[in-house]
Amino acid sequence: MEEETRRGEYMLYAVGTGPEDPEYITLKALKTLEKCRVMAGLAQRLTKMPIEGKEVVTLSYSNQETQLRRLAELSQEVAVFCGARRPRRL
Repeated sequence: MEEETRRGEYMLYAVGTGPEDPEYITLKALKTLEKCRVMAGLAQRLTKMPIEGKEVVTLSYSNQETQLRRLAELSQEVAVFCGARRPRRL
């Protein structure tokens, strides 16, 4: 008889950070961040978000595909910071 090993179901959350300002983050996003042990994102976003006590993975445009694949395979909850650029004045 084959023994089946079931891994728990874990999520990779895309957390919207607005225009790079932590004051725009929603309550739901904050609750998601609280339950995630790993935070990932571009360096400029990570420096502005609440990441104390978390494992941090810095993404870049050259490594993001590889890093996101690796993060998706982790057996834990992961938050990936996504956001828009701050509007520019014309």
